[in-house]
Amino acid sequence: LHLLRPLLRSKLSLKTKRTIYMALLRPMWYYGIQLWGSAKPSNTRTIQAFQSICLRLISGAPWYITNESLHKDICISTLNSLAKITNKKHAKHSVLTLIL
Repeated sequence: LHLLRPLLRSKLSLKTKRTIYMALLRPMWYYGIQLWGSAKPSNTRTIQAFQSICLRLISGAPWYITNESLHKDICISTLNSLAKITNKKHAKHSVLTLIL
């Protein structure tokens, strides 16, 4: 994140910064998301905080803008909602494999 900070603070468009986030930063914490059902809440809060910091850098939002607003404005799911979606997809895939 420290190496990308100047790039994320630059005057690039929000769309370009979002693409950089999705390509470089999100895969770091998204890997292994299926295993997070058994993770401590403190661990998931740390990862959610990292995501929120990245979104603040991308958008240049002031401190009084809520994280929920940032997620909605930039169209990026929160950690918990993304984990739920991924787990549902994984469960559905497992059931279909067993049936076939």
